[in-house]
Amino acid sequence: MQKLNLKLRASGFVGLVSLLVAPVSWAQARTEAISPEIFTNYCITCHNERLQTAGLSLDRVDLKDVSNNAEILEKVVRKLRSGQMPPEGRPRPDAVTIDEFAFSLENALDRAAAADPNPGRVASRRLNRLEYVNAIYDLLALEIDGNALLPGDMAGFGFDNNADVLSITPSLMARYIAAATKISRAAVGSRDNRPVMQVYNVGYERRDLRAGEAMPFATHGGLAVRHTFPLDGEYVFAIRLKRNETIETIDGIAEDEHHIEARVDHALIQRFLIGGKYPGPDPGQLIAVPEEDVNGQRLHEYRMTADHELEVRVPIQAGTRLVSVAFTDSAPSPGVTSDQPGIAAVYISGPFNGVVPDDTPSRRRIFSCHPVGSSLVEEETCAREIIGSLARRAYRRPVTDSDIDPLLAVYQEGRLGRDFEVGIERALEALLSMPKFILRLERQPVDTQAGSTYQLSDVELASRL
Repeated sequence: MQKLNLKLRASGFVGLVSLLVAPVSWAQARTEAISPEIFTNYCITCHNERLQTAGLSLDRVDLKDVSNNAEILEKVVRKLRSGQMPPEGRPRPDAVTIDEFAFSLENALDRAAAADPNPGRVASRRLNRLEYVNAIYDLLALEIDGNALLPGDMAGFGFDNNADVLSITPSLMARYIAAATKISRAAVGSRDNRPVMQVYNVGYERRDLRAGEAMPFATHGGLAVRHTFPLDGEYVFAIRLKRNETIETIDGIAEDEHHIEARVDHALIQRFLIGGKYPGPDPGQLIAVPEEDVNGQRLHEYRMTADHELEVRVPIQAGTRLVSVAFTDSAPSPGVTSDQPGIAAVYISGPFNGVVPDDTPSRRRIFSCHPVGSSLVEEETCAREIIGSLARRAYRRPVTDSDIDPLLAVYQEGRLGRDFEVGIERALEALLSMPKFILRLERQPVDTQAGSTYQLSDVELASRL
């Protein structure tokens, strides 16, 4: 009985194998049975050198070697599969014949592609703006505003990482160099960071809405931004309110009090009070107020200058921090129909009395070592280690002396003019301006023949991902 069961199992296995093999044999027979006469009788009659219907000639296409005309035959297959060819009103074979002919072309094209794969050549392309922002963060642990530093990218076929549209021009290269200067100073904490003013404009949204998930609860209007403070020092925060477009007076501060909170990393740095100083009937928005109307004069002046008081100067430690400015949950008086106040812009100025920070995430990424002594030899040894580490991560591959030496020369020039950290800052600025960082390059192996295919290295593949 056991032998009989084995025989039955064996016969069942043979039957299963025959079922699996049969379609392959049938497909091979099906492919070999197709005649090129169908191509001649139903395709070339219109698409030939004489008629050139739709600008297409097929009479020189060799079906025995489809690799030379693969692009044209792919179009033929698509037309056949969609039922567009042969067109209505022209002689057409039956549906089975069309299906078999399309099937034969598909198999021939697949075999030709498998026999001689051609992945093409990827052009060198620059990092798009989003990739650049992410690369800077990965390299230096520094958040930057890509929109402020670089122009937007064009899209090709719906993608903004298409090499065909990610070219580089002299004017764009100048933007990358300017960005490298700002980024290197912010990352190292350069003493050359002079006080500057950054303006964050607020859109004309309704003030009774929470402005985003980064905003504290029970707040309205305003904004929340990630701002980079380059040095430890004092910074000035100034708030400007929305004004009437005609006479430049602040909206909605006649009768009711409104509270505005300014926070850094969710910690309250100042609570402002605006409005509520002149209760009673509102004379309305007046272009000119009579001199004898003292209260009217005061109200008019207040409407013009009230937000000049919305400033605070506080010490902030270096780093990229969340700054939020918004109205708190204060409600207007019943029956008030005038526009409510809104925040138009937030100004952040500084640093004042700036000091280079001892420790920040960016400095930890950069300074993998510190010179033990004050000799130039020890400093240069440490500088080579720092530059090598940065270059390896920035270039997304192992580096050699030919990569490091030009950057080390820039370091030496900066070091002779100032000190060790200035030299590192100059080298970092040069590194961020290098095509090896801005462009993503894939090198052909030395022992590869021209025109042949080759495999990407693991590092290049990881860089693509």
